[in-house]
Amino acid sequence: MARSERRVVEVEVTARAQRQDAELAMGSDPINAIVELVTNCDDAYLAMNSSRREKIRIEVERHRRAPTRVVVKDRAGGMSANELEQRLGRMGERTSGFETGAERRGLFGRGAKDIVHFGPARWESVKAGVLSFFELLFDGRFTGKAEVGVLGSAPQGRRGTTATLHVQPRFRVPRHETLLQRLRNHYALRPLLLDSDGREVTLKDESQDRSDKIRFEPPKAVLLEEVTRSIPGFDGQQVDLQLYEASEPLSEEGEDREYWRHSILIRSGRAAYEIFDGGKFSREPDASHLRRIYGYASVPGINELIRAFDDAEESGATPDAQNPLRLVRRDRRGLAGRRDHPFVDALYTVLEEALTPHLERLRKAAEEAEGEVSEETRRRWDRAGRELAKLMDEDTGGDGSDGKLPPPGLSVIPSVRPVEPGEAARLLVRYRPNSADEQAGPVAVEVVEADEDGRHEPVSLVLEPRTGYFSRTYTVAGREEGAMSEVVVRVGVAEASALVQWRHRPPALVEQLEFESARFSVKDGQERRVVLVAPWAMVTEVGDQAQFKIEGDSSISLPQGLSGVFTHDEARDAGICRIRVRGQRVGARARLTATLGEDVAETELIVTSTGVSGIKIEFTDADVDQRAWLNMEEGRIYVNTNDPTVRRYVGPKNKGRPGQNSVPFNVMLAEVMVDAAARHQLQRQETEVRDAVTLFGRQLALTKKWLPRIHRALVPEGELRTVRNW
Repeated sequence: MARSERRVVEVEVTARAQRQDAELAMGSDPINAIVELVTNCDDAYLAMNSSRREKIRIEVERHRRAPTRVVVKDRAGGMSANELEQRLGRMGERTSGFETGAERRGLFGRGAKDIVHFGPARWESVKAGVLSFFELLFDGRFTGKAEVGVLGSAPQGRRGTTATLHVQPRFRVPRHETLLQRLRNHYALRPLLLDSDGREVTLKDESQDRSDKIRFEPPKAVLLEEVTRSIPGFDGQQVDLQLYEASEPLSEEGEDREYWRHSILIRSGRAAYEIFDGGKFSREPDASHLRRIYGYASVPGINELIRAFDDAEESGATPDAQNPLRLVRRDRRGLAGRRDHPFVDALYTVLEEALTPHLERLRKAAEEAEGEVSEETRRRWDRAGRELAKLMDEDTGGDGSDGKLPPPGLSVIPSVRPVEPGEAARLLVRYRPNSADEQAGPVAVEVVEADEDGRHEPVSLVLEPRTGYFSRTYTVAGREEGAMSEVVVRVGVAEASALVQWRHRPPALVEQLEFESARFSVKDGQERRVVLVAPWAMVTEVGDQAQFKIEGDSSISLPQGLSGVFTHDEARDAGICRIRVRGQRVGARARLTATLGEDVAETELIVTSTGVSGIKIEFTDADVDQRAWLNMEEGRIYVNTNDPTVRRYVGPKNKGRPGQNSVPFNVMLAEVMVDAAARHQLQRQETEVRDAVTLFGRQLALTKKWLPRIHRALVPEGELRTVRNW
C-alpha cells in the first residue's frame, strides 16, 4: 500500500497565462494602451512635484499593412536600468508609490506591461545623464521575457522616458480625427486633461505631419448642486459631489461608456475609475434624462480601501468583510461589481439618491410638454430618417444614373484611375447577376492589389444590394509619385481589374467653349451647379457674359436667369462661369445650350431621384385606418397615434408620450417606417405592374433589405444590451 505524501509547490505563471491576462486587461482596442502610457507619464510628473506645465507627447506613425508605431514621451525624472527592471519587469510588485499614499495610479504592478498584447514594446529612459532601455521580447506574440540594459550616455538635451509600441496590423488604430476625439473624451484621461495649468498633451500624426492639442472641454451647463454626502455603512467615508445640467443630451445613446460626456465621473485622487452607468436610471426613459446630467464624484475612500486590501493580502491576513476584494477591476472596466463589494453598492446608492430629484424633475417636465416630442426622440428619429432616405435613394438610381440597370457581369469603375500623389483612390466595384435567381443574397468578391512590392494578400469585399445589382466602393491607400497598382476583383469565374496611377496632373488646358461634363444629373426638387469654361483670350475678346437656353422638359429651369458671368481661373488661364439649374420630376430631360460670341456649347440635364438628406417623422392624430404614411413631397412620415397598436407603446399625449424613447416603441416604429416607405416606393416605381403577388414580393424584398438598418438606427446595440437577458 502506497504511503501518503504531500508537499507545497510554486504555481508557475507561464508566458501563455501572462498573455491571456494582458488580453483581458487591454481587450482589442489599442486606445487602452495609449491611455495606459499617458497616465504613466502623468504619474512620473506627479513624482517630481513639478509646479510647471509639463508636456506629454503622443506620436502615431501609420504604415500600410505593417505595424502602426505609437510613441508616448514625457520629460520627467526618468528611470535607471535597475528601476526599469523593477517597475516593468516584475508583475504584482507594489512599486509605484501608490502603496505608501502617493498620488499615483500604479495599482497592479502590471499596467504598462500589458500593452505588449498589441505588439513589441520598448522603453528608453534618461536618468542622471545615462540612457537605459527595457524591451518586452515579442516573437509574433509576447514571449514572457524581457531585455534590459544601458545604452550609454544620453544625447545632450534628452531627458524623461519614451515608450514605443508597434501595434500589429490585426488591431485597428483609429484615424487621427477619431483618435483625437476618443482620447479627448476618455474618462481615464479626464483628470489630467482638466489640469490645463499642469499638463499639456499633444497628439501628432507623423504620416500627415499634423499635430493637435488634446483638451477635454467641459460641457456648457448650469451647476445643480455641490455637496458632501456620507457613505452609509463606512464610518468617515464620504463623496464630494458636483452635478451639472446641460440643455441638450451630452452623448449619443449606445455610445461606449468610456467616452460618455454625461453622468458622473468617479475619481479618487488623480485616478479616474469609471463613469457611473446610472444604476437604476440606466434604462429608458430615465437614461434619456441622465444624458443631460454630468458631474464629478471625488471619493478618497476608494484609494484607501485598495491600499488596505493590498496591505492585508501582503501580510496574509483575512480580508475584511467590508472590503472583501480589490475594489478596482483587473480588466480596467471600473470598480468591482455592486453585488461583489459592499462599498460599491453603498456608493452607487448615494449617487442614485443624488440624481433622483433632478431626473424626476426632467421627467415631469417632459410629461408636462403636452405630448410634444422630446429632443432625445427627435435626434433618434433624424438619424433613422437619414438612413431611410439613403436606402430609398439607392433603390431609385440615386447614384446619378437615370435608373437603368448596369450590364450583367463584374466591373471595376473606372478601369484606369489617375490619382494625385498621397491621395487615396476610390473604385466602384459593381456586379449584376446574369439572372435574378442567380444571386439572391449578399455578394462577396475577392480583391487583390499588385504593385512594385508584389501581390498583396487578398481581401474580401461584401457588395451592398441595390435594385437589380450589387455594388460597393473599394479604397486603395495613397502612394508616392510614380507608383502604380493593379486592382483585380473576382467572384466565381468572373474577373475584372483596374489600374491606379499616382502622378501629379497639371490642370487641363481649356481650348474651346465647353461644359465640364457632357451630362449633368440634377436631384429631384433640388438645384445643381453647372460649370462652363472658355479660353481666357476668348472671354477678353468677346466679353465675359454667356447666354443660356434650355430646350426639353419644362420642369428643368434656370432659377438665376438666362445669363452668367465668367471669372478668371489662374491655374488654367481660363474663364469659369458657374450657373445653377433646378429639376423637378424624376426622369425629366433637357438640353442646356451656352453661347459666348459665336461659339456654342451643349450639355444634357437629367433629373434623378431626390436623394433627400433625411425624412422627418411626425406624430399625428388622424381618424384613418393606417398606422403611418409617407409624404415624399414634404419629406415626412406621419405616425398615427390614434391607431391602437401605436398608442399602446407610445402612451397618452397628456402624459407626454412616455413611451417615445422606449425600446418596444422604437422596434415597432422601425417596422411602421419601413412598411410606409416600401409602399410609397412601389407606388412610384411599379405603376405598370398589376399582379398583386409580384407587388407583394417586391415589398417583402425591400422590407428585408431596409429593416435591419432602420432597426439599428432606432435601437442602437448599446441600448439593446440593457434589455437583453442573455
